Amino acid sequence: MNEARQGRHLLKGAVYSALAFGLAISLGACGAPVPEPVGDGETEVPEEVTQTTEPDTTITSQTAPSGSQSTLGGGAEGAKQALDAELMLFQRGDVDEIDTPTIDQMDDQDLLTPAVAQAWVDGFSYTLGDATETSQTTATVDVTITCKKIGEAYNQGSLTPGQLAEATMQLKPQTTQVSVEMMLDDDYEWEPTASGLEALNSALVGTLAR
Repeated sequence: MNEARQGRHLLKGAVYSALAFGLAISLGACGAPVPEPVGDGETEVPEEVTQTTEPDTTITSQTAPSGSQSTLGGGAEGAKQALDAELMLFQRGDVDEIDTPTIDQMDDQDLLTPAVAQAWVDGFSYTLGDATETSQTTATVDVTITCKKIGEAYNQGSLTPGQLAEATMQLKPQTTQVSVEMMLDDDYEWEPTASGLEALNSALVGTLAR
């Protein structure tokens, strides 16, 4: 090989070395991984690392009412509190809040005026006794009620509201002990059953002759 050809080979090798060195520096500056040579002179290509996110399989469940009396409407104690609220309203003069058939009848006849209500609740009192669970949706509450039985005044004849108020004022309160059956409605609120309303009617109204 003559000197001119040998010089060209050396120059070409130097150029290749400079290009390779510059490429390595550029890759390092960009933060890219530089392939490392392996034993046979080949370069090892780094494997991509992928992370998989597991889907959230947590199931959120809602607990429905168990059906025990201790959870539905507060149980027998809830029934007792509901009856207490109704009798308290009656005592305040909201006598049409207790919807017995005979109270509804007098209300439909426009007889339950404020004057009649005031005469009716004069001397009214009550005491709640034991409350007993009888099923998942029913309970009984013992109560002692002292009240004028307005049915006695109503039975005197066709009276105007004013006459009914005067006749009721002449009555003396009577004490009656009854057991009021209560039931849960669709909204899990306690209210008297039909037999419970009959028991309340017996203590509050008595018997209507007509």
